[in-house]
Amino acid sequence: MVWIGFCGFFIASLVVGVRLVALWHRNRQLPELLIGLGVLGIGPVGFGFMTSAHVLGEGDGVASRALMAIGLLAASGGAFAEIVFNTYVYHRGNRLVYGMAGVSGALLLLCFAAAGIQTGFASIDTVDGPYLGRTLITIACLFWGSVEALRYWRLMT
Repeated sequence: MVWIGFCGFFIASLVVGVRLVALWHRNRQLPELLIGLGVLGIGPVGFGFMTSAHVLGEGDGVASRALMAIGLLAASGGAFAEIVFNTYVYHRGNRLVYGMAGVSGALLLLCFAAAGIQTGFASIDTVDGPYLGRTLITIACLFWGSVEALRYWRLMT
């Protein structure tokens, strides 16, 4: 059942992300690029590479560690793209939100670096500090985007 859910998520994220990046390619609007990169980075690229690292083994091999590093970097970049999207679309010009976005980006980089230092990007089966930090930031940025979209929709109705 997990694989069915993962495959559905992977395919939907891939289709939506590619379509958004293609839309950006046509109209050159930053929001389409940011949300497209966010969906692709968090979804099929990030989780795809991380899942591939898990499938290859317990993280002892160079290939598994490289896949994990690419996946973590893509997922972190995707989360940051979502944060920048929320900032750009909903709070353009707000210095406090810009600062929060910068801090979030720095924390994502710190989590990535800490994963490399603590585990050497080995595939992990437990929740450690970098994993928890990155996950909480990702959940927060997705929740923030959902709240902002609903708030904006309410303003329009």
